[in-house]
Amino acid sequence: MDFFAPYYFQAGTQLGSYTSDEHHLQGLLHHPHQYAPASLVPFSIKPYPFNPFSIPLIETWVKAFGQRMLFIYGENDPWSTNAFEVSRRNDSYRFFTPAGNHGASIFDLPEAEQTLALERLSVWAGVPVNAIAPRASARAAGALPALTLARERPGQGARN
Repeated sequence: MDFFAPYYFQAGTQLGSYTSDEHHLQGLLHHPHQYAPASLVPFSIKPYPFNPFSIPLIETWVKAFGQRMLFIYGENDPWSTNAFEVSRRNDSYRFFTPAGNHGASIFDLPEAEQTLALERLSVWAGVPVNAIAPRASARAAGALPALTLARERPGQGARN
């Protein structure tokens, strides 16, 4: 759980979090009310109250000033209901993967959107599109690593 502690801390103090209605299970649960951010971090978050203005302020900044930003949401991910709006004038983009979930990726986008997303990343990072890894085939084969940008390594030449 330590790996996810920063997320649960942010959920409890900035993002908000859903709760489960357990009333119908009263008397049956050994550990009621445990699916809450405060129960999922290894320290107390009580000194840090929830701030409902954090995310709206961040979204306002993203829309007004965020440059070269790429957001990918899954169409079927409940979190997509609060997808950030972006401005193309700031060279920023927002995509929804069809039938996608919380694990949506560039490689799940329709071909035209995938091409645009990879082209923008290529320009922003200053590397050729074919240097952006992992490939869609690696994802299809079951490897689900995070997107990384591959640069030429000394003695290896450019990767294809």
